[in-house]
Amino acid sequence: MRIKNKLITVQIILILTILFSILIFSSHVARNIEISNSRIELGKADTAVKRFKTYIDTTANKRLKADELSKELRTLYDIQGEYLLKIRNLDQFKTSVLKDEYAETIRFYNNINITALSELTNLLNADISDEINHIIVSTGIIEGIKKVRSRPELFNLDSEQQEEIKNRLSEIYAAHVFLGQEYSRYLVKWNVTLYASNRRLNTLNKFSLIRTIILLILLVSVAFYLSYRITHFISTNLKEVNTSLAKMTNGDFSSTLHIPAGDEFGDLSRRFNQFIQQLWKKLDSMSVIMKDIGSAMNEDLNLTKIQGNILSNVTNHIISDASAIFTITEEGLKMTSSKGHFPPFYPIDEDISMDRPMAARYLNNHVVPLDTPVVNECLENKAPIIIKECLHHEYFPQCNNADSSLYIHSFMMVPLINASKVIGVLVVIRSQNKRPFSDLDYSNFVSLSDYSALTLDTLEKYNELLEKFEMQKEIGVAADIQNSLIPEKMPVVKGLTSSAFTLAAKGVSGDYYDFFRMNKHTIGATVCDVAGKGVPASLVMVMIRTILRLVSSPTRGAAETLTMLNKSISGKIDVDRYATMGFFKIDLEKMKLSYTNAAHHPIQIFRQSTQKFYAIDSPGLPVGIDRDAKYSEKRVSIYPGDIIFMYTDGFPEARNHDGDEYSTSRMLREIRLHCRLNAKQILDAVINDMHKFTARAKQHDDQTILIIKIDEEKK
Repeated sequence: MRIKNKLITVQIILILTILFSILIFSSHVARNIEISNSRIELGKADTAVKRFKTYIDTTANKRLKADELSKELRTLYDIQGEYLLKIRNLDQFKTSVLKDEYAETIRFYNNINITALSELTNLLNADISDEINHIIVSTGIIEGIKKVRSRPELFNLDSEQQEEIKNRLSEIYAAHVFLGQEYSRYLVKWNVTLYASNRRLNTLNKFSLIRTIILLILLVSVAFYLSYRITHFISTNLKEVNTSLAKMTNGDFSSTLHIPAGDEFGDLSRRFNQFIQQLWKKLDSMSVIMKDIGSAMNEDLNLTKIQGNILSNVTNHIISDASAIFTITEEGLKMTSSKGHFPPFYPIDEDISMDRPMAARYLNNHVVPLDTPVVNECLENKAPIIIKECLHHEYFPQCNNADSSLYIHSFMMVPLINASKVIGVLVVIRSQNKRPFSDLDYSNFVSLSDYSALTLDTLEKYNELLEKFEMQKEIGVAADIQNSLIPEKMPVVKGLTSSAFTLAAKGVSGDYYDFFRMNKHTIGATVCDVAGKGVPASLVMVMIRTILRLVSSPTRGAAETLTMLNKSISGKIDVDRYATMGFFKIDLEKMKLSYTNAAHHPIQIFRQSTQKFYAIDSPGLPVGIDRDAKYSEKRVSIYPGDIIFMYTDGFPEARNHDGDEYSTSRMLREIRLHCRLNAKQILDAVINDMHKFTARAKQHDDQTILIIKIDEEKK
């Protein structure tokens, strides 16, 4: 199910929850209305019962004719009977208990009619003389009995009439009293039934409320659970995607996404893994390219062949239709090597748009003007350029027709820079391939160009040596190569100061150091001692520098970095060109240092808090000997004021005229004496002390030292 459908499902669940909640509540309201109506009917019945009881209580005093009294009694009796039957038939009271209760009540009710009410109404409906009606209408039954007894003259009665009327009124009164007694018994039964009915209605009302609440809770719980399952699935997958992307952006390409879903997350998982595989292929391609170029250099140091080898690798690994290397001359850019159909990438006067062979040969005989916009921008800024779509781009007016032999679909140009000097440009194009260059292509192209620039510059200088057949020239060229590798100045890093010193014993040093940023909070540093001298050793330094900077990452440990470096160069250099080196990285945000060693001197850390030195070491073979060598690392915390430094043999083993060594202990003592100064001042003090000790005696080994001091103000 797609994410959109899942979200629609959540919305449907919420809508259905609301609708069912309304239905459940409406059912409860309807039930309450039924109960309320039953209460009303019950109240009407009770009113009729009370009204009949009241009428009975006042019948003896009512001044109505006997037949009217009988009629009213019968009417009121029948009314409550109708209510009683109506209530008995209500659904709310159709329980076994209440059925029996109402049956008993109705029996009592019918018994009143059979025994008492019929007797009274029969007496009232019997032949009642006008005199009796006159007495009842005038005084009522009770008062009439009294007055007939005490004052018969009021009614003009003789003794015989007096006795007859008195007896008749007494019979009526006795029947009335009997009816009152029977009805009182019925009233007790009715009150019991009324209480049971009200209790039943209260129970039904409470049950309806509880049932409604339970159904609503169940409905909301089910809706919440289903919605939670869907949203939890989405949020979990988002978290997994975010974690994998974070690892990837920090340089960790080992993470993969495993989301077995048939939605966009599944698609993203597959595409992410494909992208990671492409990244690994690109990284592996760098190693393959370096190996191919290294093999070509071992076979033949011909510059043209090496350039061709570089272009073949570029074309194959970047997947371009054509590539070319240009050198800078006074007239402009001159193409020294090309691969594939490479047309001019700037406007020309000749119309060769339909002549493909002529377009391919044009740059062999013409230089590219330096004021060409794309060339000028690249050289002026010393920065790579990528133009993904050349069609209708202002730099490529000749590319408006896709059928033209001058057509270029996508274009990348990168300056070949070594030691801050632009020595040429490397260009790749796609004309037949309609897919533009990607940012990943661009990143790999730039990395490859850095290595190519170093390689070409090294070969150019080495070919100068071969042409002049002078070893001293080789030393000078190797020194130039080495100088191009060493940072011109130490990077400014907030939170620390740094300084380094290196001095060759005989023109070309076998020592090498580097200090570089990985990100805002992480720096890497190394001190390396390469076996041998001259150009071969310098080429090993080129490989170490290039690969070390390529594989270094804030998320990758020092040991893993050194292991990858060793795998990359082992087998590509002679065994006697190995290198001992120490490498460490510092995370200034977490104040952590990780260090790994390849048979080099331990790193030294001076703690301001204890005024003591701590040597940090780990076992490991020199790089370049065993491809399967493993390296371990030490991780330590660093604190404000800490001094971290590495060095090569030449520093503590520097000798004076008597052959005595300067020694590590004296070097450490000097650092302790000046521990409150910054890194540059500490280094100057150590160098001055060493020169004072050696008294300018002949230097017998290369000397390199790198000092880093964590700012004391850092909290």
